[in-house]
Amino acid sequence: MFYPSDTPAHDMVDIFDIHSTDVLFPVTRHSHRYLELFYVQSGWAHHSMSGLSRKIQEGDYVIVDYGTTHSYDIVSSNLTVINCLFRPGLIDRSLSFCESFQTMLEHYMLGLGYTAKHRALADHVFHDDDKSIFHILLKLIQEYMTKPTGYLQVIRSGLIELIILTARKIEERNAQSPSRDDPLISALLEEIQKDPAGTQSLSQKAASLNLSVSQLSRRFALCTGFGYAQYLRKVRLEQACRLLINTRDPVSRIAEACGYEDSKHFGEIFRNAFGMTPRQYRKTFSQGSSTRLTT
Repeated sequence: MFYPSDTPAHDMVDIFDIHSTDVLFPVTRHSHRYLELFYVQSGWAHHSMSGLSRKIQEGDYVIVDYGTTHSYDIVSSNLTVINCLFRPGLIDRSLSFCESFQTMLEHYMLGLGYTAKHRALADHVFHDDDKSIFHILLKLIQEYMTKPTGYLQVIRSGLIELIILTARKIEERNAQSPSRDDPLISALLEEIQKDPAGTQSLSQKAASLNLSVSQLSRRFALCTGFGYAQYLRKVRLEQACRLLINTRDPVSRIAEACGYEDSKHFGEIFRNAFGMTPRQYRKTFSQGSSTRLTT
């Protein structure tokens, strides 16, 4: 099995590997510094992840986030899995800081329109009803093994297709499960997405809605899994990243466009989030350096 070095995400090492392997023995608890999609090609296993244990069998696949501990506790004699290992920066360099499947879904680059209220199920286990995921994985294996002209672009498009098809599965599950949607919070999320710079603080917004701060905070967290300020900061920083990459506006103007009047304060928040200054981020992601595959 392929294991990359334990490199911090901000080192921007783009990694990809895919292979089919027979699992002959149980696999002890471990975690990774990349995303893993593993697909049960044949057989079954009792799989544990994040405190949840369940039987997975042919046609099931699991997405494992950065740092998430998982294991194969019991395996059948004919267990074969496809392991697809990648860092999101392979798809697009602006995704390099995404360390979970959920943050990829929410990232502006994919254009899926996802917000925090579309939270994925905790176990990240899905079933490939029509074999569409399986056929994409087989194609990725072929491209990666033979490396014909344009294979990197095919791999990128294949990963995007895997993400989109899985996002649809999440939507189908959510439609079948009890709704936790709150119309007021849904409207607030849309407002934040459309104009993060102009969005009011929690106390201001609560007052305008005739709610207490604690009431609004509790409803927001219940629907999104985020604190209000945490989510607003996330959206503002995503907009800042987009402007840094796609415009030549000075950092001070970008800070203001994202709701930060003090560019120094903006720089501190940005550095805490991404491990580099806004100017370093622009230089890193605006340059046309090629993405590397680790073989």
